[in-house]
Amino acid sequence: MGRLIGIILFVILPFIGQAQFGTPNNTANQSGFDSTGVGRDSSRVQFAGFSLSESGELSLKRVSFSLDRFQFYLPVYDTQLINSSLGNNGTAVQNFVFNPVFNRGFDQGFYSYSNYLLPIKQTEFFDAQSPYTEAFYVQGSKEEAFFHLRHTQNVGRKLNWGLEYKRINSLGYYPQQTAQHSALRFHAWLRPGKERYQALFALGYHKGSSLENGGITPTGDSLYIDGAETNRQLYPVWLSGARNDLFNNGLMLRHFYDIIPAKQDSNSKILPGRILRIQLTHTYEFAKNSYIENNAPANYYPQIFDSLRTNTNYTSRTLENEIAILALRAKKDSTLTSGWEAKGFLRSQNVDFSNNLNIVTPNNFGLKTTNLSAGGFARINFKQWLVLAINAEAFFAGFNSGDIFLKAQLSSKPIKNLTLRTGIESFSQEADYRMQFFVSNYNSWSAKQPKLNMLKLFANLDLEKQRLNLEVANQLLGNYLYMNDNQTPELSTSALNVLSASITHKFRYKKWGIQSKILLQQVSNTTIIRLPVLQFQESFFREGLLSGTTPWRIGIDVIGSTSFRANSYSPYGTFFYLQNTKSNQGLLQANAYISAKIKRARVFVMLEHANANLGGLRADIIPFYPLPDRLLKIGLSWVFFD
Repeated sequence: MGRLIGIILFVILPFIGQAQFGTPNNTANQSGFDSTGVGRDSSRVQFAGFSLSESGELSLKRVSFSLDRFQFYLPVYDTQLINSSLGNNGTAVQNFVFNPVFNRGFDQGFYSYSNYLLPIKQTEFFDAQSPYTEAFYVQGSKEEAFFHLRHTQNVGRKLNWGLEYKRINSLGYYPQQTAQHSALRFHAWLRPGKERYQALFALGYHKGSSLENGGITPTGDSLYIDGAETNRQLYPVWLSGARNDLFNNGLMLRHFYDIIPAKQDSNSKILPGRILRIQLTHTYEFAKNSYIENNAPANYYPQIFDSLRTNTNYTSRTLENEIAILALRAKKDSTLTSGWEAKGFLRSQNVDFSNNLNIVTPNNFGLKTTNLSAGGFARINFKQWLVLAINAEAFFAGFNSGDIFLKAQLSSKPIKNLTLRTGIESFSQEADYRMQFFVSNYNSWSAKQPKLNMLKLFANLDLEKQRLNLEVANQLLGNYLYMNDNQTPELSTSALNVLSASITHKFRYKKWGIQSKILLQQVSNTTIIRLPVLQFQESFFREGLLSGTTPWRIGIDVIGSTSFRANSYSPYGTFFYLQNTKSNQGLLQANAYISAKIKRARVFVMLEHANANLGGLRADIIPFYPLPDRLLKIGLSWVFFD
């Protein structure tokens, strides 16, 4: 491991010192060959999230159309550095970036397929002066197909609407590994008249299904180790008739009215001043998780007393209503050096969780409750370059009564090129409902656990000119609940500490470039939390112009981690649990690719895992779920403007 870390640092550190070379001032064309926009049309398409209603400064981001990381299309890479799926797109994912978050109330706890959803609370809202459509399609071996479509347009000057659609089909490399997901999200932004009243609306839908094979058997693992059988479809697996089905839908409506609107001059220019806003948010979410096993082998479910319980359905209905008062600043000018913004809210959350087990235990795994919470935020500008932000929420009724969240962050920009953020985050919350009660229906464990406590200190340094970002965090956890090697919940009796440091860096010199993402994580007790000490993505490429107008890039992505003892996967609960029988050799995966941008189209051809079976390295991050051998993939993205 030390040798591998040394190699990575040897590659990265020299370039950090030379990052000032080859850095044009024009951020829209940083490399000299690839533009982050789509020409002049892109300036007419901007977007922001739900937070756009909670700031006096309407900050919209420009749509990006860069070749950077274009080939990292798998949803797992949205949250992680390495591919920790069960082997193919659409299967369960285990997160190796340790970052517990405050869940804002009831949490059902089914996370393994969340990368494939389009959550309504992460909806983006657009201002598109020209109708905008982007279609992205990837075709790979083993009948893998990935399709992503986005369309948005303004209707007049006061209404924008759009939709986003995602489709995943993947046959898998081993028997009983097919996965399919379809997700749709509709959004609208209404701002009539003088825009004192505005409304944001989102509607989401997701349906997914993943066949479960339980991993390859010891016999199959021996074949894999020896390389005695090249046809992976002939490897024996544990399960032949199991699958997980998922269904999610929901809607969110946020509407707000400015009791005291922003002042404008005779030219309709917004003047500095105070805005007083009242805001109502309504959210409804429905989720259903089903596990179906039609041919259950008795020796595969030793922790289940009754094998009929492998055919189960779990449904969750959640209705939230929030009322908030916001005091915001109108758009500031260059002379404004101080001021503040604030929000206070009350929120109710009605929860109805049920199952089809029909059993009588100390806990029947059913819940009806109403959570009540209050909270808000405050942002204080001491000067233009110093901002203090505080967020808080406390639950005072319902199943999550006693949950508390607090976060304070200080942001400073002492010089133009440098941004520094430091802060503290703390929360106390109920463990997710599945963790507390799911396994109790398959075992005798049924005790309600104390709340998880987390204290986090963090710092982030961003050097814009050097394209360098450094982040350090230390997390202290108490009452950590985990799945032990018997696949039952267990409470840590001692505090746990997770120290992490990450670096993200972009270097370009003439036609050459390197993009680096490195994450180091150190855990105080590796018998409970098991993570790779090092994860990394190194992208080396050369770029240029074809016929003087067409940007192209040829490169290789090296993705990897150090060795560690990863958790095993349990299909019947879609959870990952500790295991003490198998350690992987780490991961070193090389993907070679060629990409280009032709006017408003981008294309890549990639040989994924080009180094498969070379040097004796095994690609099995999740025990008994090896990643595929080398695969050829083709991706195409096309943007349309009317």
